[in-house]
Amino acid sequence: MFAMQVVKISLAMMLQQFRFTVVPGTRIDRVIRITMNPRHGLPMMVAPNDRKFATSDVHGQIREMVTLP
Repeated sequence: MFAMQVVKISLAMMLQQFRFTVVPGTRIDRVIRITMNPRHGLPMMVAPNDRKFATSDVHGQIREMVTLP
């Protein structure tokens, strides 16, 4: 219970200070076990939060699950 609260607060603090972007051209395929996960991880770029959000070009099975621009 306490650990989950720490994770939530830490994530909120990181999202306020940093901008996370998927590496352009990344292939995101899913693997289903007990939970669903990206097969080969999810490579991200981290930058200071300058509020310059943009889309990244991604490929793979993720497009079967969600509509991406």
